[in-house]
Amino acid sequence: MTTRERFEKLLHDACVIYGNCGSGDTHISDYLPKSGELSANEFARLMLKAEKMSEAEYGEQYRKGHDWCAERFRQTMGAEVVEASEIWRVSE
Repeated sequence: MTTRERFEKLLHDACVIYGNCGSGDTHISDYLPKSGELSANEFARLMLKAEKMSEAEYGEQYRKGHDWCAERFRQTMGAEVVEASEIWRVSE
């Protein structure tokens, strides 16, 4: 599987299984970087930002969501950090 394919699976899992991929007018893809590194924790933070969740407002629910998203990133991507440009790369 390519990085892009693994990332598409990650988004499917986050959206379908956990119900996090955005809130109405925002989607996780609106916040993802086009280049540089994307870490598990940054992915989780951006996922919850797309959901319009803040730790201050949602407390324990935010922390559980963050932990779930970050761990799912590690499991699916097989790494703590990936090159962001690879998640946008279309196979030739």
